[in-house]
Amino acid sequence: MKSKKVIVLLLTASMILSFAGCARQAESDTQNENSTQEEQAEESQETQQPVENQIEPNPPVIEQNTDSGSSEQQEKSQNPSEKEEPTNEEEFTEEESTEEEPTEEELMELFDKAMYEINNLATTEIDYLLREIFDGDIECDYSNQVIIDDIPYQWTSRQYSELVDYYSQTFTGEALDWILTSSFADVDGVLYGFAGGGASGLVSKAVSIEKVEGNTYQATYENTYVSGSTEECSTTFSIEKTDAGYRVSDIAHHPYFLEQRGHRTN
Repeated sequence: MKSKKVIVLLLTASMILSFAGCARQAESDTQNENSTQEEQAEESQETQQPVENQIEPNPPVIEQNTDSGSSEQQEKSQNPSEKEEPTNEEEFTEEESTEEEPTEEELMELFDKAMYEINNLATTEIDYLLREIFDGDIECDYSNQVIIDDIPYQWTSRQYSELVDYYSQTFTGEALDWILTSSFADVDGVLYGFAGGGASGLVSKAVSIEKVEGNTYQATYENTYVSGSTEECSTTFSIEKTDAGYRVSDIAHHPYFLEQRGHRTN
């Protein structure tokens, strides 16, 4: 009996010791598992933290209007279809820059033509001059005269407007008025021409032309007289562009013989 009790006690003690060892092992495994989970959690936090530090939210954009001009610019940007109207000064500057000017060749040709008409009118008898202008298709009656401002004018068979058309091919404005009133008269629409003699002829040829300002130019030209002598002179003239092209609108060259006939305005 005693031996059985001893065996039972030994078995019981062995079982108790075995149970205690299993309990310790289980507690140790639990502690190890908890420690591993804590380490993994710490590593995860350390990994996420630098990423969060790297991603920073953009600061809000605050628009400030420093002056009233900025609001106007903002309105213009919102309405691109609306165009700013140019000022009068801008329009004038643009017109000046885009307006086409005559070439030097055109200026010299126009000047030579104007000088020819002026010199021919100053030195040629009017009846001969009118026959040249109208290709001989004109009658002049020296005996049929009218006196206007103490200046004699002879009758012709042409209309005054026809002579205006002829000289309008070269002159306009003040220059045209001066040419017509220096040697011709309009009597009820009929052309009358100066009843006087002529003078020695001359030919003028442009040498150079320089722009003074605007539509005004200075021409240097050479006069050649019937004697063969030459003389270099200069004068200023202005031009104007018409529907038919450029015309001389004013010229300072007024020959002595034309001035002697008087300057009358109809």
